[in-house]
Amino acid sequence: MTEPGCQHTIERMATPSQQKKNWGFTALKLIGIGLFLWILSRLDRETLLMFVGRINTRTCVVILILIMALYGVKTLRWHLLVHRLGARPTLATSWRLYNIGVFLSTITPAKIGEVGRAAYLLRDGMDSREAIMLAVIDRLMDGVVIAVVTALGMGALFGWKLGAMSLTVIGVSFLCGGVLWKRHLMHHPNRWLVALQKIMDARTVILALLYTTLSWCIYFVLAVLLARSVGIAAPLTVLIASFTVAGIITLLPIAPSGLGTRDAALIALLLPYGVPAEQSVALGFLMFVTILVSSIPGLYYWGRGHPGPHPLSVP
Repeated sequence: MTEPGCQHTIERMATPSQQKKNWGFTALKLIGIGLFLWILSRLDRETLLMFVGRINTRTCVVILILIMALYGVKTLRWHLLVHRLGARPTLATSWRLYNIGVFLSTITPAKIGEVGRAAYLLRDGMDSREAIMLAVIDRLMDGVVIAVVTALGMGALFGWKLGAMSLTVIGVSFLCGGVLWKRHLMHHPNRWLVALQKIMDARTVILALLYTTLSWCIYFVLAVLLARSVGIAAPLTVLIASFTVAGIITLLPIAPSGLGTRDAALIALLLPYGVPAEQSVALGFLMFVTILVSSIPGLYYWGRGHPGPHPLSVP
């Protein structure tokens, strides 16, 4: 049974027009499913099943451990940011809330469901702008790290001149954004900008970026392990670059958890390195299954709700 208070908060956050848009996004996901079925129709399905069947029990156990480690590190980052805004959840509560966000991101377009964590903060008295800002910054930390990895990946896949150009553009963009934010804060101080300043102090940013970098390292280890388990022997740099580019493409709200779009991207990126389409699709399918498995704890917590008193303490 989902907790009524939090469910009502989420319902208030979604206006009728937003609900219509959500239905539209749901319809868009049929594009990804159709793309996946079209790809399957053009493959040797026996070969595909052979590649999928190569993964063994020991690898599955290691994958599960890596998933728990990945979300454990991301929980530490979320816990850090929440505490900077004055809330005092326990680490167990932060783990539960983060996994709820993972589950919601699996069933919503472009992972926007992760903002659902903000509903729990709203319920416990945090200002709505601060709660939503917190969820956005949590995702922005991933964006900063993955932007750098993407630039390096572009260099690995398409030439280092393009990679250097991408890094320059990213660096200049972040620098300009920081300068504009500082100026706006000085001339237009308000509550949410002051809250943002609390989060963006040097120690918090450095620690959050360290957690983020570690989480992405775990993710790439997990993804490379899946690739090796289906027999893909492409160079490590190529695999990491391909996972990064494919991950960005899966953010397009046209497929459930990247089904179809991830497969198409992996085929296009790995084919020049001698990886047959069946192997790429086997890898994409296993990554899709991994995403579904990783959302199970969040589904459990979402369905169970919070027993007893509210777990957060917001002054």
